Amino acid sequence: VKSHARIMQTIAGGTMPNEVNDAVRGGFDVDTPEDSDKIIQMLSEHFEVADEGWQKNSDGYFDRKTMVRFPDGQIGEVQMWPPGMLDAKEKGGGHELYVKRGKLPRGSTEREILTQQMVDLYAEVEKKLPKEWGSLFRDSSAGRG
Repeated sequence: VKSHARIMQTIAGGTMPNEVNDAVRGGFDVDTPEDSDKIIQMLSEHFEVADEGWQKNSDGYFDRKTMVRFPDGQIGEVQMWPPGMLDAKEKGGGHELYVKRGKLPRGSTEREILTQQMVDLYAEVEKKLPKEWGSLFRDSSAGRG
């Protein structure tokens, strides 16, 4: 469950309260893109599911997000990460860099440095992906920011 403080920070950043759809979330490390397809299939047997697919943002971070609607109407988020991504995000400092950057003004030198650190961190993950991942993310910088 996302902390109240983090939800309030998201809202303070301009997100409308009814647009906060990751207050309840979980995730899976997957070995192949096909594993994520199986997870989504199983989720869809129990919940209404909206799959956002695999997306890579301009920082190089990529994952697959799926929104699920629980019986009480609450929306939750299920993330799926390719090999190494969750470790880079959590243990490698990627999330810390993201939070720090979010507190800095756009165009600042410090913000640009943090962005480049994320790009470098996630590029290392991408370079080490097994061949099953093929060109799923390569040469793609579109997606969520």
